[in-house]
Amino acid sequence: NRLHFVRGEKRLSDLSTWGIGGPCKLFVQVFDQRQLLTAIRYCNEQSMRYIVVGKGSNCLFDDLGFDGCVILNCIVFLEKIEPGLYRAGSGYPVNRLGFQTASEGFTGLEFAGGIPGTVGGAVYMNAGANGQIVDIRCGWIQIQWGMIRDSNRIMPRLV
Repeated sequence: NRLHFVRGEKRLSDLSTWGIGGPCKLFVQVFDQRQLLTAIRYCNEQSMRYIVVGKGSNCLFDDLGFDGCVILNCIVFLEKIEPGLYRAGSGYPVNRLGFQTASEGFTGLEFAGGIPGTVGGAVYMNAGANGQIVDIRCGWIQIQWGMIRDSNRIMPRLV
């Protein structure tokens, strides 16, 4: 379950729906919370900038690339807790969640069927469509605190 970092070979254009962006210094995919925290901890120990990316549907990358680590969020799971209550990984496609809940007869996330991003990105950016937004439909969010530092401030990170 070790992380596999790739140096200088991954192009950001591969990670963006816009298809633009040069190479990143370091690239890694994470598949669970522990891997995400390990990747962020590594970047902090190396004093390396990092960005966490999902589907890249709202990312415009520079053609010169990114002199840091790009962490691709592949934390993809959907757990049905009870009818109408779900626990989703931050890398789970938000449009798939919208279709899933609607097909089970629940209302409120139908608009998400047209959003090409992830649950984490939708919550982080408060995504919306057709006058509806994610924030009023999200019951709770698990946030990992501590150990993650950015400019000497402890920052929450969605996992």
